Amino acid sequence: MQLQVSSADTSLIQVEKDLRCKYSDTLSSSLALMQQQCKIEWINYGDECRRIFFAKAKQRKLASYIYQIKDADGNLIEGFDQVSSTMQTFHKSLLGEQNTTRKKIDMEVAHHRPVLGGCNSNLQQQCLQIIGLKNSGFPLTYLGVPIIASRLTKIECTSLVEKIIARVHLWTTRNISFVGRARLISHVIFGMFSYWASIFLLPNEVTEKITKICRNYLWSGTVDYKKAPYISWHHTYLPKSQGGIGIKDFAAWNKATIAKLT
Repeated sequence: MQLQVSSADTSLIQVEKDLRCKYSDTLSSSLALMQQQCKIEWINYGDECRRIFFAKAKQRKLASYIYQIKDADGNLIEGFDQVSSTMQTFHKSLLGEQNTTRKKIDMEVAHHRPVLGGCNSNLQQQCLQIIGLKNSGFPLTYLGVPIIASRLTKIECTSLVEKIIARVHLWTTRNISFVGRARLISHVIFGMFSYWASIFLLPNEVTEKITKICRNYLWSGTVDYKKAPYISWHHTYLPKSQGGIGIKDFAAWNKATIAKLT
């Protein structure tokens, strides 16, 4: 009403602009909250409809099920095992059988080369001449982790840190809420970390680096530091009932797991 009376008052015009901006911010925040609430409701509805889903999946499976089939002689075959055996016999006669009496050399294993130790150089050379491969040395990779003859250093852990950073970069391209980021840290990143931590005692620099990545992603949504945390990171280790987030302490968990193995 005041602006209608004095339309040339610049102070009232500025107040109107500020109120419009405030209204726009409040509206966008409300829409974002409604989107998150809708996702939660959709998940709950999906859990309630799981019986319908499995019933439809079973119905679709039964619709494509082969109850009976005729063999090459024209005899009608019924039963799951009999139908499966008839189909295998038909395809074997059509495509032929493969001779599996001699296994082929796994080229991936041959690429890594063997590591010989505990013997003199002459015996090593004789063994290498027999198997036809070249000798290798440490470090080597087995089941995704490095195998070394000395204490693990941060250089060998570079692949672990790079995998975690790549996964966080992928998540930054999506609009994930604070609760979603906390769940990803507790489940995905901790799962990648726990596989290594259950085998090796990781260096302090590696655990601090991973903790730093998780802290930045939790509060700012990126790998880099862009936002100051609202609470101390040690408080996030507390359970939710005590005011924390429930994220595990990476360094303490690593030491506890290694102590359990010993």
